[in-house]
Amino acid sequence: EAEFLANQLKINLDLDINVESVSTLDRFSRTTSGDYDIALSGWSPDYNDPTTFLENWTSFSAMNYTYWSNEEYDTLINEAKIENNSNKRMDLLAKSEEILMDKLPIIPIYFRKKAVLINPNIDKVEFSLFSPTINFGYSDTK
Repeated sequence: EAEFLANQLKINLDLDINVESVSTLDRFSRTTSGDYDIALSGWSPDYNDPTTFLENWTSFSAMNYTYWSNEEYDTLINEAKIENNSNKRMDLLAKSEEILMDKLPIIPIYFRKKAVLINPNIDKVEFSLFSPTINFGYSDTK
């Protein structure tokens, strides 16, 4: 992935990127200390809500290895945490996402997908959106 991205940055933006492969331990050490220019990283959701992604980029998040900080963004996330009206809450989260995508401390490059084959003769199979788990506990055959 890194070599492909470096090549695309060269082709499209004329940027020369030196790709350095490091161990997981070294990568963690360098990203947590801010000792990097660009890091390829990923995140999978923990729960079905935009905050599983958006809270990572608040000034107070332990996961914010970019050390980016934006007071308006933090305020919107904090307001969304206590907003009881779901429409207003989603508006707050959408505004925070707009700020994130405008300032670009991160650049999302893809989203993971999961493909499954479903036998039409089996009912009530439960699929998790957030893990490879498939629950056949309540399944039945037709």
